[in-house]
Amino acid sequence: MRKILVALLIALLTGCTTDSTGSKDLVNFIPESSAVVLKLQDPDLFFSNLKNNDLLKKNENYPLIKDLKNKLSLLNYFPHNQPAYLTLSITEKNELEFTFISAEAPNIATDTVQNKMVETFKTNDYQIKKYTLEDQVAFTSSKDSIHIFSNSKNLLESSLSGKNSFIGSAAFQKAMKASSTKQPGIFVNHKNLGAILQNWFPGENLQYVVDFSNWTNLDAEITQSAIKLNGITIAGDTLPHQIDLFKGVGTSENLIPSITPSAAKGIYSITFEKFNILRNNLAEFKKSNSK
Repeated sequence: MRKILVALLIALLTGCTTDSTGSKDLVNFIPESSAVVLKLQDPDLFFSNLKNNDLLKKNENYPLIKDLKNKLSLLNYFPHNQPAYLTLSITEKNELEFTFISAEAPNIATDTVQNKMVETFKTNDYQIKKYTLEDQVAFTSSKDSIHIFSNSKNLLESSLSGKNSFIGSAAFQKAMKASSTKQPGIFVNHKNLGAILQNWFPGENLQYVVDFSNWTNLDAEITQSAIKLNGITIAGDTLPHQIDLFKGVGTSENLIPSITPSAAKGIYSITFEKFNILRNNLAEFKKSNSK
């Protein structure tokens, strides 16, 4: 059940893709600590679709979903219908943080907020606004006509620096190119994802999530009655990953769906063509991890 919930988390955190020049510029401001990166073509529409999804509504009090909803509620004060990125990170204090990156200037809707305060201060390079809205705090700033909104000052400054190691990686670039330009999509940084999941599933061994791959991209269709996923995962470096077990194995026709009972709540089915290669890959993987 917990592994299913981990998969559901990945399904929930989805966005929309665009190949515009502005979108490519936004990528440069993704914070180094990001575990999940969402591309949102129309953020307001995206969150509306999530809000109206039957599965999420029925489980809105589940700790994982409730925590995400509370953390991201600051975005309710920021109406936005232009392409943007939303990233999720975990702090050293084990707190969930987000960064919202867009080319549209923020227009914070605070008219209905009774307890609010706005402060402006400068660092060596930037002017930052701090919003205190009820019991929550948000920070905003801009650089090169890119606007950044976060619930963490440190994360905001990390985003403004424009420094992250994975932007130029072949695996990340391949995942970006594979993402649909029409359907919602998500980019998962497996290296950083474990810390976020451990926050929601304390005591669970989630190393398999970190070891599974390097980057995963999922395109998703979110409707009132369903969340449909389709995507790829990319190892893309010299470190061994679990997905490498299937390198060179090939695929065969999958007939399991044709004999699955219609009342089944779900199935897992993996096909392969060359069992001997799969066996050799497994032996190499065990050998690499025993060193």
